[in-house]
Amino acid sequence: MVGFMVLCGSKVRQIAEMLLEINTNSSEKVVKINVDTGELKDVVYGFETPAAVAFDEEGLLWVVDAATGEVVSVDLEIDERRAKRVVAKILPGLDNLSFDSRGTLYVTNTAQNAVYRVDVKSGEVQTIIDSLLSVPSGIFFYQENRKDTLYIADFYAYRLIDLKEMEVQTLGIQYEKGVRLEYPTAVFVNQKHIVMSSLYTGIVQVRTKKGKLIAQVKGLASPCQIAELDNGNLLVAEYSSGSVLLLHGQNYINKRVIVNDLHGPVGLALNPCQKFFYVSEYGAGKIWRIHIETGHKMLIYAGLNKPEGISLTPKGSLLVAEVGAQRLLSIHPSRLTRDIIAENLPIGLPAPEGFSPPFILSSVAVDSAGCIYLSSDLKNTILKFECESHDKEDL
Repeated sequence: MVGFMVLCGSKVRQIAEMLLEINTNSSEKVVKINVDTGELKDVVYGFETPAAVAFDEEGLLWVVDAATGEVVSVDLEIDERRAKRVVAKILPGLDNLSFDSRGTLYVTNTAQNAVYRVDVKSGEVQTIIDSLLSVPSGIFFYQENRKDTLYIADFYAYRLIDLKEMEVQTLGIQYEKGVRLEYPTAVFVNQKHIVMSSLYTGIVQVRTKKGKLIAQVKGLASPCQIAELDNGNLLVAEYSSGSVLLLHGQNYINKRVIVNDLHGPVGLALNPCQKFFYVSEYGAGKIWRIHIETGHKMLIYAGLNKPEGISLTPKGSLLVAEVGAQRLLSIHPSRLTRDIIAENLPIGLPAPEGFSPPFILSSVAVDSAGCIYLSSDLKNTILKFECESHDKEDL
Protein backbone atom coordinates (compact mmCIF):
# COMPACT_ATOMS: atom_id res chain seq x y z
CA MET A 1 0.00 0.00 0.00
CA VAL A 2 1.35 3.44 -0.83
CA GLY A 3 -1.41 5.61 0.52
CA PHE A 4 -5.04 6.49 0.99
CA MET A 5 -6.98 9.63 1.75
CA VAL A 6 -9.92 10.42 4.00
CA LEU A 7 -11.78 13.69 3.50
CA CYS A 8 -14.73 15.29 5.28
CA GLY A 9 -17.89 16.29 3.46
CA SER A 10 -20.51 14.67 1.26
CA LYS A 11 -18.04 12.24 -0.30
CA VAL A 12 -16.40 11.16 2.94
CA ARG A 13 -17.38 7.48 2.73
CA GLN A 14 -16.66 7.14 -0.99
CA ILE A 15 -13.17 8.61 -0.61
CA ALA A 16 -12.45 6.79 2.63
CA GLU A 17 -13.09 3.52 0.82
CA MET A 18 -10.56 4.16 -1.98
CA LEU A 19 -6.92 3.28 -1.60
CA LEU A 20 -3.93 2.20 -3.64
CA GLU A 21 -2.30 -1.17 -3.77
CA ILE A 22 1.14 -2.04 -5.13
CA ASN A 23 1.10 -5.71 -6.08
CA THR A 24 4.40 -7.05 -7.37
CA ASN A 25 2.67 -10.09 -8.86
CA SER A 26 0.38 -8.14 -11.18
CA SER A 27 -0.22 -4.68 -12.57
CA GLU A 28 -0.36 -2.00 -9.90
CA LYS A 29 -3.91 -1.04 -9.22
CA VAL A 30 -6.41 0.98 -7.25
CA VAL A 31 -8.71 -0.99 -4.98
CA LYS A 32 -11.76 -0.16 -2.87
CA ILE A 33 -12.09 -1.28 0.71
CA ASN A 34 -15.34 -1.73 2.57
CA VAL A 35 -14.69 0.17 5.78
CA ASP A 36 -17.17 -1.98 7.68
CA THR A 37 -16.05 -5.46 6.59
CA GLY A 38 -12.52 -4.85 5.32
CA GLU A 39 -13.38 -6.49 1.99
CA LEU A 40 -11.16 -5.41 -0.93
CA LYS A 41 -12.44 -4.92 -4.46
CA ASP A 42 -10.32 -4.08 -7.50
CA VAL A 43 -11.26 -0.80 -9.17
CA VAL A 44 -8.78 -0.14 -11.97
CA TYR A 45 -5.52 -1.71 -13.19
CA GLY A 46 -2.59 -0.79 -15.37
CA PHE A 47 -0.56 1.73 -13.39
CA GLU A 48 3.17 1.59 -12.80
CA THR A 49 3.30 3.22 -9.35
CA PRO A 50 0.00 4.83 -8.36
CA ALA A 51 0.84 7.33 -5.64
CA ALA A 52 -2.37 9.13 -4.68
CA VAL A 53 -6.07 9.34 -5.52
CA ALA A 54 -8.81 11.97 -5.25
CA PHE A 55 -12.39 12.47 -6.48
CA ASP A 56 -13.61 15.57 -8.27
CA GLU A 57 -17.06 17.06 -7.81
CA GLU A 58 -18.43 15.05 -10.75
CA GLY A 59 -17.42 11.75 -9.19
CA LEU A 60 -14.44 11.02 -11.43
CA LEU A 61 -11.52 9.31 -9.72
CA TRP A 62 -8.13 10.92 -10.35
CA VAL A 63 -4.83 9.06 -9.96
CA VAL A 64 -1.22 10.25 -10.21
CA ASP A 65 1.41 7.72 -11.31
CA ALA A 66 4.84 8.37 -9.78
CA ALA A 67 6.68 6.19 -12.30
CA THR A 68 5.23 7.60 -15.51
CA GLY A 69 4.39 11.13 -14.39
CA GLU A 70 0.85 10.69 -15.69
CA VAL A 71 -2.29 12.30 -14.32
CA VAL A 72 -5.18 9.93 -15.02
CA SER A 73 -8.95 10.28 -14.69
CA VAL A 74 -11.10 7.19 -14.15
CA ASP A 75 -14.86 7.00 -14.77
CA LEU A 76 -16.06 4.31 -12.39
CA GLU A 77 -19.45 4.07 -14.11
CA ILE A 78 -18.16 2.51 -17.34
CA ASP A 79 -16.13 -0.54 -18.33
CA GLU A 80 -12.68 -0.57 -16.69
CA ARG A 81 -10.86 -0.96 -20.02
CA ARG A 82 -12.38 2.30 -21.31
CA ALA A 83 -12.56 4.13 -17.98
CA LYS A 84 -8.98 5.42 -17.88
CA ARG A 85 -7.94 8.62 -19.62
CA VAL A 86 -4.45 10.11 -19.42
CA VAL A 87 -5.18 13.80 -18.99
CA ALA A 88 -1.61 15.04 -18.59
CA LYS A 89 1.93 13.70 -18.54
CA ILE A 90 4.35 15.66 -16.40
CA LEU A 91 7.55 14.13 -14.93
CA PRO A 92 8.23 11.03 -12.83
CA GLY A 93 8.07 11.64 -9.09
CA LEU A 94 4.42 12.73 -8.76
CA ASP A 95 3.26 12.01 -5.22
CA ASN A 96 -0.01 13.80 -4.40
CA LEU A 97 -2.95 15.71 -5.81
CA SER A 98 -5.80 17.90 -4.58
CA PHE A 99 -8.75 19.88 -5.93
CA ASP A 100 -9.51 23.37 -4.65
CA SER A 101 -13.02 24.70 -4.05
CA ARG A 102 -13.30 25.77 -7.70
CA GLY A 103 -12.39 22.35 -9.04
CA THR A 104 -8.82 23.25 -10.05
CA LEU A 105 -6.42 20.33 -9.80
CA TYR A 106 -3.01 20.71 -8.18
CA VAL A 107 -0.31 18.03 -8.32
CA THR A 108 2.97 17.79 -6.41
CA ASN A 109 6.29 16.22 -7.41
CA THR A 110 8.85 15.31 -4.75
CA ALA A 111 11.75 14.79 -7.17
CA GLN A 112 11.37 18.32 -8.56
CA ASN A 113 10.13 20.01 -5.35
CA ALA A 114 7.31 21.16 -7.59
CA VAL A 115 3.65 22.09 -7.57
CA TYR A 116 1.70 22.04 -10.84
CA ARG A 117 -1.73 23.33 -11.83
CA VAL A 118 -3.49 20.98 -14.27
CA ASP A 119 -6.37 22.00 -16.53
CA VAL A 120 -8.60 18.92 -16.26
CA LYS A 121 -10.23 19.59 -19.63
CA SER A 122 -7.29 20.47 -21.87
CA GLY A 123 -4.52 18.74 -19.92
CA GLU A 124 -2.44 21.91 -19.95
CA VAL A 125 0.10 21.97 -17.11
CA GLN A 126 1.32 25.15 -15.44
CA THR A 127 4.28 25.07 -13.06
CA ILE A 128 3.55 26.98 -9.86
CA ILE A 129 6.94 26.36 -8.29
CA ASP A 130 9.81 23.93 -8.85
CA SER A 131 13.48 23.40 -8.10
CA LEU A 132 16.59 21.89 -9.62
CA LEU A 133 17.10 19.77 -6.48
CA SER A 134 14.77 17.87 -4.17
CA VAL A 135 16.50 17.02 -0.85
CA PRO A 136 20.28 17.27 -1.40
CA SER A 137 22.06 15.15 1.17
CA GLY A 138 25.19 13.30 0.09
CA ILE A 139 27.61 15.03 -2.30
CA PHE A 140 30.86 13.85 -3.87
CA PHE A 141 33.35 15.57 -6.15
CA TYR A 142 34.79 13.65 -9.10
CA GLN A 143 37.01 14.78 -11.95
CA GLU A 144 37.05 12.87 -15.22
CA ASN A 145 38.71 13.99 -18.45
CA ARG A 146 39.42 17.34 -16.76
CA LYS A 147 35.72 17.84 -16.19
CA ASP A 148 34.81 18.79 -12.61
CA THR A 149 31.54 17.22 -11.48
CA LEU A 150 29.61 17.18 -8.22
CA TYR A 151 27.41 14.11 -7.72
CA ILE A 152 24.37 14.47 -5.47
CA ALA A 153 22.35 11.91 -3.52
CA ASP A 154 19.12 13.90 -3.70
CA PHE A 155 16.83 11.52 -1.76
CA TYR A 156 14.10 11.36 -4.44
CA ALA A 157 16.68 11.37 -7.25
CA TYR A 158 20.39 11.32 -7.99
CA ARG A 159 21.98 14.08 -9.98
CA LEU A 160 25.21 15.72 -11.00
CA ILE A 161 26.33 19.32 -11.45
CA ASP A 162 28.77 20.35 -14.16
CA LEU A 163 30.85 22.73 -12.04
CA LYS A 164 32.14 24.68 -15.05
CA GLU A 165 28.76 25.35 -16.64
CA MET A 166 26.83 25.10 -13.35
CA GLU A 167 24.24 22.89 -15.02
CA VAL A 168 22.27 20.23 -13.16
CA GLN A 169 21.67 16.86 -14.83
CA THR A 170 19.17 14.37 -13.42
CA LEU A 171 20.51 10.81 -13.66
CA GLY A 172 17.56 8.96 -12.14
CA ILE A 173 14.36 9.55 -10.18
CA GLN A 174 12.70 7.55 -7.42
CA TYR A 175 9.95 5.31 -8.89
CA GLU A 176 11.03 6.14 -12.46
CA LYS A 177 10.57 3.01 -14.54
CA GLY A 178 13.76 0.97 -14.81
CA VAL A 179 15.74 3.07 -12.30
CA ARG A 180 15.03 1.20 -9.02
CA LEU A 181 16.30 3.99 -6.80
CA GLU A 182 16.25 3.63 -2.99
CA TYR A 183 16.02 7.13 -1.48
CA PRO A 184 19.78 7.85 -1.62
CA THR A 185 21.33 9.88 1.20
CA ALA A 186 25.06 9.40 0.45
CA VAL A 187 27.12 8.92 -2.70
CA PHE A 188 30.64 7.86 -3.73
CA VAL A 189 32.01 7.93 -7.29
CA ASN A 190 35.10 6.49 -8.97
CA GLN A 191 36.13 5.64 -12.51
CA LYS A 192 33.79 2.66 -12.79
CA HIS A 193 30.95 3.07 -10.36
CA ILE A 194 28.43 5.29 -8.61
CA VAL A 195 27.78 3.90 -5.13
CA MET A 196 24.84 5.17 -3.08
CA SER A 197 23.45 4.35 0.34
CA SER A 198 20.10 5.02 1.95
CA LEU A 199 19.95 5.85 5.64
CA TYR A 200 16.23 5.02 5.67
CA THR A 201 15.93 1.81 3.66
CA GLY A 202 19.19 0.20 4.81
CA ILE A 203 20.32 -0.40 1.24
CA VAL A 204 23.57 0.22 -0.64
CA GLN A 205 23.43 0.22 -4.45
CA VAL A 206 26.31 -0.03 -6.91
CA ARG A 207 25.71 1.31 -10.43
CA THR A 208 27.77 1.72 -13.56
CA LYS A 209 28.59 5.28 -14.57
CA LYS A 210 25.72 5.00 -17.08
CA GLY A 211 23.30 4.21 -14.25
CA LYS A 212 22.83 0.45 -14.63
CA LEU A 213 22.21 -1.21 -11.27
CA ILE A 214 24.74 -4.04 -10.90
CA ALA A 215 24.61 -4.85 -7.18
CA GLN A 216 22.42 -4.15 -4.19
CA VAL A 217 23.08 -4.88 -0.51
CA LYS A 218 20.05 -4.95 1.80
CA GLY A 219 19.55 -5.20 5.53
CA LEU A 220 22.18 -2.70 6.65
CA ALA A 221 21.70 -0.76 9.89
CA SER A 222 21.24 2.85 8.75
CA PRO A 223 24.17 3.09 6.31
CA CYS A 224 25.61 6.59 6.00
CA GLN A 225 28.73 7.46 3.99
CA ILE A 226 30.27 4.77 1.79
CA ALA A 227 33.48 4.34 -0.20
CA GLU A 228 34.75 1.85 -2.76
CA LEU A 229 38.34 0.66 -2.59
CA ASP A 230 40.46 0.08 -5.68
CA ASN A 231 40.00 -3.68 -5.20
CA GLY A 232 36.21 -3.28 -5.43
CA ASN A 233 35.43 -3.76 -1.73
CA LEU A 234 33.05 -1.34 -0.04
CA LEU A 235 33.41 0.57 3.21
CA VAL A 236 30.13 1.45 4.95
CA ALA A 237 29.62 3.64 8.02
CA GLU A 238 26.68 1.92 9.71
CA TYR A 239 25.06 4.43 12.06
CA SER A 240 22.68 2.29 14.12
CA SER A 241 25.15 -0.52 14.84
CA GLY A 242 28.07 1.81 15.57
CA SER A 243 30.16 -0.09 13.06
CA VAL A 244 32.22 0.45 9.95
CA LEU A 245 31.88 -2.54 7.63
CA LEU A 246 33.93 -3.94 4.77
CA LEU A 247 31.67 -5.57 2.18
CA HIS A 248 33.38 -7.91 -0.27
CA GLY A 249 32.94 -10.97 -2.47
CA GLN A 250 30.47 -11.56 -5.28
CA ASN A 251 27.55 -9.15 -4.91
CA TYR A 252 29.19 -8.04 -1.64
CA ILE A 253 27.69 -10.98 0.26
CA ASN A 254 30.65 -11.15 2.69
CA LYS A 255 30.88 -8.74 5.58
CA ARG A 256 33.78 -7.91 7.89
CA VAL A 257 33.38 -5.59 10.85
CA ILE A 258 36.37 -3.25 11.03
CA VAL A 259 35.19 -1.43 14.20
CA ASN A 260 31.95 -1.74 16.15
CA ASP A 261 32.25 0.57 19.17
CA LEU A 262 31.39 3.95 17.65
CA HIS A 263 28.50 6.16 18.73
CA GLY A 264 26.85 6.88 15.40
CA PRO A 265 29.44 6.83 12.60
CA VAL A 266 28.28 9.09 9.77
CA GLY A 267 30.98 10.69 7.60
CA LEU A 268 33.70 8.61 5.99
CA ALA A 269 36.73 9.76 4.00
CA LEU A 270 39.16 7.34 2.42
CA ASN A 271 42.87 8.18 2.53
CA PRO A 272 44.52 8.13 -0.94
CA CYS A 273 46.84 5.27 0.10
CA GLN A 274 43.71 3.25 1.03
CA LYS A 275 45.33 1.81 4.13
CA PHE A 276 43.11 3.78 6.48
CA PHE A 277 40.09 6.06 6.53
CA TYR A 278 38.64 8.86 8.63
CA VAL A 279 35.20 8.61 10.22
CA SER A 280 33.04 11.11 12.11
CA GLU A 281 31.36 9.92 15.31
CA TYR A 282 28.09 11.85 15.51
CA GLY A 283 27.10 10.84 19.04
CA ALA A 284 30.52 11.27 20.66
CA GLY A 285 31.68 14.33 18.72
CA LYS A 286 34.93 12.75 17.56
CA ILE A 287 36.95 12.20 14.40
CA TRP A 288 38.94 8.96 14.13
CA ARG A 289 41.55 7.58 11.80
CA ILE A 290 41.09 3.82 11.43
CA HIS A 291 43.33 1.24 9.79
CA ILE A 292 41.35 -0.89 7.34
CA GLU A 293 43.16 -4.17 7.99
CA THR A 294 43.72 -4.01 11.74
CA GLY A 295 40.86 -1.77 12.90
CA HIS A 296 43.36 0.21 14.97
CA LYS A 297 41.90 3.62 15.91
CA MET A 298 43.70 6.91 16.33
CA LEU A 299 41.79 9.89 17.73
CA ILE A 300 42.18 12.93 15.47
CA TYR A 301 39.88 15.39 17.21
CA ALA A 302 37.30 15.42 20.01
CA GLY A 303 34.82 17.86 21.52
CA LEU A 304 32.78 18.43 18.35
CA ASN A 305 29.03 18.97 18.28
CA LYS A 306 27.40 16.34 16.04
CA PRO A 307 29.92 16.04 13.20
CA GLU A 308 28.42 14.59 10.01
CA GLY A 309 29.96 14.86 6.54
CA ILE A 310 33.75 14.84 6.13
CA SER A 311 36.10 15.12 3.16
CA LEU A 312 39.86 15.22 2.60
CA THR A 313 41.29 18.21 0.72
CA PRO A 314 44.10 17.95 -1.86
CA LYS A 315 46.46 19.32 0.81
CA GLY A 316 45.54 16.65 3.34
CA SER A 317 43.34 18.59 5.76
CA LEU A 318 39.97 17.20 6.76
CA LEU A 319 36.78 19.19 6.21
CA VAL A 320 34.02 18.58 8.75
CA ALA A 321 30.38 19.65 8.74
CA GLU A 322 29.75 20.25 12.46
CA VAL A 323 25.96 20.44 12.33
CA GLY A 324 25.37 20.88 16.06
CA ALA A 325 27.35 24.11 15.99
CA GLN A 326 26.35 24.99 12.41
CA ARG A 327 30.00 25.33 11.43
CA LEU A 328 32.33 24.14 8.71
CA LEU A 329 35.74 23.17 10.08
CA SER A 330 39.15 22.32 8.69
CA ILE A 331 41.02 19.81 10.85
CA HIS A 332 44.71 19.11 10.32
CA PRO A 333 45.34 15.42 11.15
CA SER A 334 49.10 15.76 11.43
CA ARG A 335 48.86 18.66 13.89
CA LEU A 336 45.57 17.64 15.55
CA THR A 337 44.35 21.23 15.27
CA ARG A 338 41.35 22.84 13.64
CA ASP A 339 40.29 26.08 11.96
CA ILE A 340 36.79 27.47 11.55
CA ILE A 341 36.05 28.08 7.87
CA ALA A 342 32.49 29.38 8.32
CA GLU A 343 29.86 29.75 11.04
CA ASN A 344 26.10 30.29 11.33
CA LEU A 345 25.49 27.94 8.43
CA PRO A 346 22.03 26.61 7.44
CA ILE A 347 22.72 23.02 8.55
CA GLY A 348 21.38 20.90 11.40
CA LEU A 349 17.71 20.30 10.62
CA PRO A 350 16.20 18.64 13.73
CA ALA A 351 14.70 15.20 13.22
CA PRO A 352 10.90 15.17 13.52
CA GLU A 353 9.13 13.01 16.06
CA GLY A 354 9.55 9.35 15.23
CA PHE A 355 12.86 9.81 13.40
CA SER A 356 16.27 9.39 14.97
CA PRO A 357 19.06 11.86 14.18
CA PRO A 358 20.78 12.50 11.88
CA PHE A 359 17.73 13.30 9.77
CA ILE A 360 19.07 14.74 6.49
CA LEU A 361 22.83 14.35 6.22
CA SER A 362 24.95 17.45 5.67
CA SER A 363 27.85 16.46 3.44
CA VAL A 364 30.99 18.26 2.33
CA ALA A 365 33.16 17.96 -0.79
CA VAL A 366 36.14 19.81 -2.24
CA ASP A 367 37.10 20.23 -5.89
CA SER A 368 40.52 20.14 -7.55
CA ALA A 369 41.00 23.88 -7.07
CA GLY A 370 40.19 23.75 -3.37
CA CYS A 371 36.66 25.18 -3.56
CA ILE A 372 34.38 23.64 -0.92
CA TYR A 373 30.79 22.47 -1.32
CA LEU A 374 28.34 21.84 1.53
CA SER A 375 24.82 20.44 1.37
CA SER A 376 22.34 22.45 3.43
CA ASP A 377 19.38 20.61 4.95
CA LEU A 378 17.79 23.83 6.24
CA LYS A 379 17.83 25.62 2.87
CA ASN A 380 17.57 22.56 0.63
CA THR A 381 20.51 23.76 -1.42
CA ILE A 382 24.25 23.35 -1.90
CA LEU A 383 26.61 26.05 -0.69
CA LYS A 384 29.88 26.84 -2.43
CA PHE A 385 32.82 28.41 -0.60
CA GLU A 386 35.26 30.16 -2.91
CA CYS A 387 38.72 28.67 -2.99
CA GLU A 388 40.65 31.51 -1.40
CA SER A 389 38.21 33.61 0.62
CA HIS A 390 35.82 30.82 1.70
CA ASP A 391 32.95 33.25 1.20
CA LYS A 392 29.81 31.23 0.55
CA GLU A 393 27.21 31.39 -2.19
CA ASP A 394 24.22 29.27 -3.13
CA LEU A 395 24.55 27.13 -6.24
